[in-house]
Amino acid sequence: MDLPEARTATLTLAIQFELLMAFTVRSRRPIWEIGFFSNRWLLGAVSIPFFLQLLLVFTPLGHFFHLTTLTGLEWLEATGLAFSGLLLFELLKLIPSEQQQ
Repeated sequence: MDLPEARTATLTLAIQFELLMAFTVRSRRPIWEIGFFSNRWLLGAVSIPFFLQLLLVFTPLGHFFHLTTLTGLEWLEATGLAFSGLLLFELLKLIPSEQQQ
């Protein structure tokens, strides 16, 4: 992987991770209790930066930031790593805090 690919993959992972964190920090209850798609405003708010990221990666605009396109496998890897963070934080919600005990 060359530098532009690494830069693009890192940016993609960071953006996806942060966008998914918005879903996990919105409630103390696990996401499977409240529903991933239950908040339409949040879905809209997360969709905008996601599509801006796609615009940045897949248009000539990415050239100004020294970005390049990623393969499908690289997108899957970045998305999988981002979802692993979501899963970790959701599992941490299952551990009772001192306030709950």
